[in-house]
Amino acid sequence: MMVEGYRYKAMVASIALATIVSAPTVNAQAGDSEGMANLVIQVQELQDEVRMLRGRLEEQTTELENLKRRQRDQYLDLDRRISDMRNAQPVTSTGPVVSTTPQQAAEPAPAEDAPEVRAPMQSQSEVTPIDQPVVQSQAAPVSADPIDINTADAATLASAINGVGEKKAATIVEYRNTHGPFASIDDLASIKGIGAATIDRNRDNLTVVTPSR
Repeated sequence: MMVEGYRYKAMVASIALATIVSAPTVNAQAGDSEGMANLVIQVQELQDEVRMLRGRLEEQTTELENLKRRQRDQYLDLDRRISDMRNAQPVTSTGPVVSTTPQQAAEPAPAEDAPEVRAPMQSQSEVTPIDQPVVQSQAAPVSADPIDINTADAATLASAINGVGEKKAATIVEYRNTHGPFASIDDLASIKGIGAATIDRNRDNLTVVTPSR
């Protein structure tokens, strides 16, 4: 609106200037020198005003162009930020999700899969006397009476079977209640997490008593 106002004022000043410039010719012929001087002064003032209005018009035009440029730069900057935010969003994996039950997460690894730990060799200065032999064995200590795996509860099985904890012992009892009594000690291999090495290591501590029918 301000630019249009300056253009209107400049147009009016130009028309007035053209009218005044044509008037001195008639007055000069009549010999009115004083009026001629006044008209020249008015013409100069109008010319100055026209130049001033043109200068303001150019300033307003420049300011309008700068405003358009700033708005365009702000729009481009906003568009760039939105693109960066979209690109920065994490990519959702579409691979299969492996679920783990609480029992599987809490179960220890099978004893037979664990690396075998051997005691360090004794030096010659620490040789055990012959009259006191020391027998080292990885087998579970032999109890006075073997444990019947068909009648023992979970706590008894956990204390009697080397490499089997309370949770695995509870699994043995649950398997026995579901599938019936064990026919032999080797049937323990049917339970996940109990392998042949565990069975052989505890064979002397376990027994199977076939229940009477």
